[in-house]
Amino acid sequence: MKSALSFIFYLVACIPGAAFAFTPAFPLPAQPNASEVSDLSSFGLISGPWDGDKLPAVQLEGQVSKQSWRIPTSELTSLQLLSPLRDQLTEQGYDLVFECDTEACGGFDFRFAADVFHEPGMHVNLGDYRFLSARRTSANGDSQALNIMISRTPETGFVQINQLGSAADTPSTTEPVITPVPVTPVVSSDLGQALETRGHAVLEGVTFRSGGTTLAESGMSSLAAVAEYLQQNPSRRVTLVGHTDAVGGLAGNVDLSKRRAQAVMQHLIAELGVRADQITADGVGYLAPRASNLTDAGREANRRVEVTLTSTE
Repeated sequence: MKSALSFIFYLVACIPGAAFAFTPAFPLPAQPNASEVSDLSSFGLISGPWDGDKLPAVQLEGQVSKQSWRIPTSELTSLQLLSPLRDQLTEQGYDLVFECDTEACGGFDFRFAADVFHEPGMHVNLGDYRFLSARRTSANGDSQALNIMISRTPETGFVQINQLGSAADTPSTTEPVITPVPVTPVVSSDLGQALETRGHAVLEGVTFRSGGTTLAESGMSSLAAVAEYLQQNPSRRVTLVGHTDAVGGLAGNVDLSKRRAQAVMQHLIAELGVRADQITADGVGYLAPRASNLTDAGREANRRVEVTLTSTE
């Protein structure tokens, strides 16, 4: 392999019985997550970034296979996950059509225009993903093409490969086969335990400059615990609720508390890789104190952001 990851690769099989034109080799053991195979379908070979209106693509037809995987890893970057696959494609005679990284792809618009499984079949971190498309002509003259989406959270890598192949390359079925994510919640922190048992938790240590919405350096461990909980439990949804002390009018404090909750939300999404659809933010000003506003200590305790579990099942 040309990749810097020269240690032993583990070949990962696709769904039983399927012989894909391209069988990926990952740098770490991977778990098949979702798959779908259609006997005859349209296939858009993406050829450029989001252009402000649409996603450029070469329209093809044939048998289409879609497969996604999870790769437990806290060390590999999205580029390190993509690089060995790109090397494989080159070695197997594929011509690279297009490659991009997050913002250069088109960010949010590119991700949602691309043909990607919905959660939990595939997770795309809008702050860290890579894409590659490639094409080749087989010995018997058939056109083979593929799109690869790579993304990651701090704990897990995610890969989806959509392939166009001939009848000899894919089985004939239109029934999707989905490997479900376990519904039993994963709880590995006190904050996660509090959400599962009490339904809410204070983000201890999370503070802001006086009257402002800029996050201070303290409290990062609380935010990391929120991110870990949501990434381990992709079906869970939470609302961040900002609170203030009673100094000043209600309207101003409600607005300030909401903007502070939004600042925490943006940090979780942009810096810690939490999915945007798992979090909302709101604020209630001084209407839900946890201490008396008659003392400095009480007012300080009331200036906080809480996380509330909004999932109902």
